[in-house]
Amino acid sequence: MCVLPEDAPSDTEAQRIEKRLLRQFVHDLQEIEDPLPGEDSVLTIAWDSVCAQRETQESYDWEQAYLPTIETIIFGGLSDLPDSERSLLWLLTEPGQDWEHEKETQDEPPPSLDDDTSEYLFDGLIRLANDYTNHRISAYCDRLYD
Repeated sequence: MCVLPEDAPSDTEAQRIEKRLLRQFVHDLQEIEDPLPGEDSVLTIAWDSVCAQRETQESYDWEQAYLPTIETIIFGGLSDLPDSERSLLWLLTEPGQDWEHEKETQDEPPPSLDDDTSEYLFDGLIRLANDYTNHRISAYCDRLYD
């Protein structure tokens, strides 16, 4: 079982925002019933299904049901943030880091580019899903390999 990201004393403000959002996204997915449960599936919530699919392989339904759900949750979380926090998050992305190294003046505020940030947060959420397991996910995966 993976422990969800906790804040560390050395974290920047942007890292604390990122971890807070990732914890919220996991919580949101844990609150959603699996949109496409199998007849005898032990997976009953969307988060478990996402994790199991990352451990085994993405089903045909990944792009039809799971991916849009994840994207909706991420965009919703971003839209709830103040512009200042969205800008800080964007600075964690590769384009944001490039911008920070190339900017001409210190007074220039960073842009807030939600597409870059949502992709960055999606990748972070998928890393968590890759490392997360519980008894339901294990039972599901064991059935596939038996």
